[in-house]
Amino acid sequence: MRPLISLQLYTVRDHLAKDELGTLETISSIGYEGVEIGYGSSDAFLNKCDELGLKITGIHVGLDALQNDLDGVVAFAKKVDNQFVILSWISDEHRGDLGAWNKTADLLSEIGAKLREQGLRLLYHNHDFEFESFDGKYGLDVLYENVPAENLGAELDTYWVKKGGADPVQYIERYSARLPLLHIKDITEEGDFAEIGQGTLNWPAIFAAAEMAEVSVYVVEQDKCVGDPFDSIKLSLENLKKMGKI
Repeated sequence: MRPLISLQLYTVRDHLAKDELGTLETISSIGYEGVEIGYGSSDAFLNKCDELGLKITGIHVGLDALQNDLDGVVAFAKKVDNQFVILSWISDEHRGDLGAWNKTADLLSEIGAKLREQGLRLLYHNHDFEFESFDGKYGLDVLYENVPAENLGAELDTYWVKKGGADPVQYIERYSARLPLLHIKDITEEGDFAEIGQGTLNWPAIFAAAEMAEVSVYVVEQDKCVGDPFDSIKLSLENLKKMGKI
């Protein structure tokens, strides 16, 4: 079974701010099968997703909510019938040095274990700062080496892995046992964001590695778009169709 094609809604945040429900209709009409949402989305929003057949493929949650409102996060995840709770960012205090990364690993292992008891799975979404080296190891590797796979999975981001100076294919292979979701995002020669297939990433190799890892969802995201984000997500989906991914 091929991976579902989802959209991280941060890509269309400006449209959402103006017309939340209409934006969902446009996403569906373009051809996306799911959306990755933020914690606390409204009932009207969730009902519209259900009406359109857009599957909730993951929930991005901040560390504060995971630490101070875990029961609420669990209830929300069960409400939208999705098991993937994704930590989307950590601040400097949680990643400034090797000791901070080790403490973060302990914290996330504890949170992940609690979520696992509820039938949910904690994932970590990387940016580029995880590829700062500490005693010869990247912060991301310190994190995963110190947290059991059952307590912390990965949502690798192809753009940010490359931006951090690493190889997306190697990281997909390295963490294949932890990788149910993959953020697919292209990068230009200058290091800017680009639509899928419009940049420099080796998509045949990325998809081959992802399929070996049995990734279940490809999540399109483009943090910044030169033109209208709707045009960008349409072009990315058209290129994914040409690549045989939908």
